[in-house]
Formats: sequence, C-alpha cells, structure tokens
Amino acid sequence: MRHPAPVLLLLALPGCAFFSKAKDTFEGMTNPLVALGLVVSVQPADSSGNMDLSNSQMQDGTALTAFLADAAKVNDLNNAPVTGADVTCNGATASDLGQGLYGIEPGTLTYQAGATWDVEARIGNGTAAASLTLPQASTWTPPCATGSGSTCTWTAGDDMTVDLSGQDYDSVLVAVMDLNSGDITWSNRPTDARGVYDFTHRSDASLTVTIPGSQAFPSESVYAVGVAGMVHTGASDLVEMNTVLSTFMAGKMLVYPVSTLPAM
Repeated sequence: MRHPAPVLLLLALPGCAFFSKAKDTFEGMTNPLVALGLVVSVQPADSSGNMDLSNSQMQDGTALTAFLADAAKVNDLNNAPVTGADVTCNGATASDLGQGLYGIEPGTLTYQAGATWDVEARIGNGTAAASLTLPQASTWTPPCATGSGSTCTWTAGDDMTVDLSGQDYDSVLVAVMDLNSGDITWSNRPTDARGVYDFTHRSDASLTVTIPGSQAFPSESVYAVGVAGMVHTGASDLVEMNTVLSTFMAGKMLVYPVSTLPAM
C-alpha cells in the first residue's frame, strides 16, 4: 500500500506561466537561480515505539523539499519555476515533482546531527549548491508531560505554547496531527515557495510559537505534536544562487503524544 505523502513534502504551487525547461547553462540565465528548501527529520520522541507514524502524513524519517525558480520573476516566485534540473541531497537523488518542486521522501536519507550536507542542483553545465549543517533536536517537551515518553493530557480547545528561547535555532517548525483520523489539524509550515521565503526572512522572527487550541485540538482525541528547531543557511552557505532570496532550512522534528480524552 502506498503511504500518504509526508506533510513536509506538500507545497501547493499554482499552475500558470511555468517555465517548460531549465536554461542550458547558468550563463544563459537572465538572473541568478533562486532556491528554497527544507530538510526535516521526523521521529517519535518516545523511542519505545508506542506511537506509529509510519503510515501517516508525519511519516518518520528524513525528507527534502526544494523549489527552484528564475529570479527574473522575483515578485512571483511561485510562477517562475525551473524544471528539468538534477537535484541531490547528500548524494541521494531527488524526484522531479514538477513545477519547479523536487523532493526526497523518508527512507533514503539518514539524519545525523552535526553532519554537513550539500544540496546540489545541476542545470545544464552549471551546478548550484547549498551547504546545510544539521542541528540537534530541541529539548522541548509538552507542558503537561509527566516524564520522558509519557502522554501529555491536555484540554480540547486550549492553546499550547512551544518555547525554544535560548536554544540555538533560527525558527521553530510545528505540526499537529489527529492520530485517529490522520488529519493535520494545524501547522505553521510554509505551504508554498513564497511561504518558505517569508518563513526564513521574517523581521519579527521568534522562537516561541503559540499553537491555537481551537484548530489544533478541536475535539477529544489523541494528537501528535511535532516540534523542530530549524537552522537557516546564510549567504556564505550558497554557491551559484541568489543569496538574497535563496534559503534552505534544516531541523529534527520530535513528535509527542497529546491526549484530550477524558481522564479515566
């Protein structure tokens, strides 16, 4: 049975005025390449195997999403995709998902905190690259958990705060899934190429995220709350890319069980 696509690989891209083919060489491109991407590793926080994510949209493992665009259309990045590139991450080949989007699903890459990975995009005779240093997982635990791996008991509809202040990250990525239905109830993940850019270039960036309870925990159920401290590339990490607009981010998402069921 085919697994559902991991939520971190899902980017919505509109389908008008797309480039049909990548330029033959970088010299032939009117403007530098814009590359936006995420490397995220998902893992249950409890290593005992009490929470199975293998057949869900928060599938455990490491995934890559990358979007390539022509900087000539900086005001409409979603509608300026570069297709036909050969994209790799740490030597693994990404699938061309169409419309400038490239992805590697969980099962190929093995996340190792502290390692440095290169994401490369070969277009004709040119190669662009981004260098990513993979961060450690955050030390956050749900505010209601009573011990390592324990299920947090929460009240349906109540907000929950994720605070990674003081930890060495650039941003916080959060996703909440109803384990009974498999639906993602809330996430702050970028949903398109413009969203990735905005997520990594916010002037009011904070390491505190408030999960809205009315959306994330709308009813009595058991939820999976995934939290990842993310690091972003800087200009010195990018080669043959537009260093103002291009960004990659990486992080390890630990997933915690949260129950809003009545206490027995």
